[in-house]
Amino acid sequence: MYFSELTIGLLLAGILPIVIAGVQVSKEGFTGFLSLRFLSIAFIWLGYHFSPFIAYLSDIHWKSFLLVPDFVDAGLCFSTLSMCCIVVGGGLLKPRSFVSRRNKLNRPRRLQIFTISNRWLCVILIVNILLFIINVGGIDDIWSATYGRGEGQFELRLGKDKFFHVLRVLSMPLSVFSASIATLSVLQQKKKISTNILGYLILISASLESIHSFSRAAGFPLLIFAFLVLLIKHEKGIFKATVAVFIAFFLGSVGLHHRSYYSPGLYNFIKAVEEYEFISTKNEVRVLIGPGDNPLDAMAPWTRKTLSREQEESNSVSFDLISRLLWNLQPFPSEIVPVKSIGRDLSEVMGTWGQFRITTPAMAELYYVFGMPGALLFILLGRMFLFFDKRFFIQPDVSTTVCLLLCFVSLPVGLHSGMRAMTRPLLYALVIYFIVHKNWKTIFKYHGHRYTKVRV
Repeated sequence: MYFSELTIGLLLAGILPIVIAGVQVSKEGFTGFLSLRFLSIAFIWLGYHFSPFIAYLSDIHWKSFLLVPDFVDAGLCFSTLSMCCIVVGGGLLKPRSFVSRRNKLNRPRRLQIFTISNRWLCVILIVNILLFIINVGGIDDIWSATYGRGEGQFELRLGKDKFFHVLRVLSMPLSVFSASIATLSVLQQKKKISTNILGYLILISASLESIHSFSRAAGFPLLIFAFLVLLIKHEKGIFKATVAVFIAFFLGSVGLHHRSYYSPGLYNFIKAVEEYEFISTKNEVRVLIGPGDNPLDAMAPWTRKTLSREQEESNSVSFDLISRLLWNLQPFPSEIVPVKSIGRDLSEVMGTWGQFRITTPAMAELYYVFGMPGALLFILLGRMFLFFDKRFFIQPDVSTTVCLLLCFVSLPVGLHSGMRAMTRPLLYALVIYFIVHKNWKTIFKYHGHRYTKVRV
């Protein structure tokens, strides 16, 4: 169909980093599979290998107007190299894990959950609902909006429009915070029924805006719920986490495939759920999840961006592109400090400019700027993930958990959005950690009148 003789070899090669990472992190116990090193590899595989894998095995047509079949092999190669670089940077090739027997004996069994009062839960719930109503345009547009998806996003924003845009941007970190608080409230040891109800209501409210807009991230708060449940409850939380992941995957798939047929609205999303086809078919082949049903898929936009790179003859590393990429990593709001384009926007390439925006995955931007050598930057990412995995294993407190959660959030974000969106949570994690733990005490030891660098 779209595959060459190399495809099966590249698909098999993509499984190797997951196997290596799985074997190594298993030495750290159950939480090893929740480590950033393992999850980052797993997310890359889901984003770049899962859809080609299903398409290859089932021979079901891969429905995506962004897909350029000629570049699927290049995408498989680049993503496999990136996963291998995380393996190298994350220290997963070492025969021994950083977890010693002494560390295992001295380490707290589980992260301690702090108590959250119902009063604060009510405040968070009210803020979520109010922000949702404001962002969707008012009460009249909640059930079935009077505007189309993406309408107005290309218009010049002035005055109050800028303010409302900033509110929409802030809704994403707020939903992450809300999902985290909701999970902690549900998992409290001694809790009232009202606390349980409020926790689940907050979790739902954190998802409302993405559901309303038919976003592929409609179930994103549920992924945070699943991650924290496993992090805190370990094996006892597997059932809850599994249910949450399947619901998140389903909601994202509905948003991805029905956004073209409905205007935004909660009622419209419910109608889309009723019409959703759970089985993808071709002749006698039936699969529960087809290659086009993956809400985490980043291969299709990656191939389209790569085609644009070839057409624009940007095959050599350009200082201008590197400077643009580095400029976009600054954390200031784009309304204050505008971002710079890296090649042609996919919305412009696909002719949707002025109607709806198509985001470029982080790895597509890396490949556009650096080509295949861009995968080497994932060695640094693997090193950073190793640092936070170590800190959390040795001292699972609130600060290290927040840092771990921020890094976790960056993984699926990078499959949907560019380097700017992916690296922002990572930057916040670094800042929070070094403010709380005072980096000069963590990274350096004081000897006399000077600091000496030590291994972390």
